[in-house]
Amino acid sequence: MGTTFSASLVINSNRLPMLPAQGRQKASQAVRRAAFATQRGAAPFTPVRTGALKANFIMDFFNAGLSAEVKWAMFYAIFQNEGTRRGISAKQFAQKGAAYAWPQFLADMNGIYGSGV
Repeated sequence: MGTTFSASLVINSNRLPMLPAQGRQKASQAVRRAAFATQRGAAPFTPVRTGALKANFIMDFFNAGLSAEVKWAMFYAIFQNEGTRRGISAKQFAQKGAAYAWPQFLADMNGIYGSGV
């Protein structure tokens, strides 16, 4: 098993524990949708030689679905994403995937309780 790469989203103000059950369910759906959108948004920018990097991604969900990780499970994913000083240019496919998912995730979360979430 190789090393995995993951990009993280840091929430400075976590109000999710205060959400009622219906809000938590909607937030969980928004997180799930964002995780899949991140992978989908990264796919066109993920380098393909054999297809292994593009095909080997992992999604993990935690905290009753209120947080997620999208990872690429090939040891060289970090080098392809970030680049190296030995000639591999940074593709930043993970960041591009997260940027693709962000507007919809923000809209989904704002739809739960308005822009105060």
